[in-house]
Amino acid sequence: MSLFNWSKKSEFAIVGKDIKWTDIKNELFRVIDFDKTNTIIDEQGRVIATSKFKPYGFLTVEWPVIERLVKLPIVHKDDFLLAASVFDDPKFSEQLDKLELLVTYSPKDNDRNTSFLHVLHYVITKSGTFNEYYKIHKATLLGLGPEHIFGSLIWEGELSVKINMTPIF
Repeated sequence: MSLFNWSKKSEFAIVGKDIKWTDIKNELFRVIDFDKTNTIIDEQGRVIATSKFKPYGFLTVEWPVIERLVKLPIVHKDDFLLAASVFDDPKFSEQLDKLELLVTYSPKDNDRNTSFLHVLHYVITKSGTFNEYYKIHKATLLGLGPEHIFGSLIWEGELSVKINMTPIF
């Protein structure tokens, strides 16, 4: 039996616990892994979670602002479906060495329906985009927003994981 070591620093920082949601707004993350936490998608495409009170799943992401990996909770069904559409696709998993899946947390501002809208936006892009983005961001101190890679962000209607092999910085 192993006891939890409270003094040991966790391998992960968890958004909502160790990192405030407001601190990651419009930040760019590279997705490393997708943990479904036993949430399933049934034959009709419905997302069935194990609990109403826990996230549908977690993305493990890299963020150069801190030195550890980050666990990003997936709290909206559409965000879960979008992540699953990539990780359940064998074509993507075969191409992981040539591609990157990037994500940003960007809730819609100034809309009374904001709490009902999805907040994670995904893009598949060429390998190296994440590092290039932060290299330029750090060197110029420009407030590069996710739109440089994602294009315009969509909160309603037909949601999809975007593909952008030629981001403009």
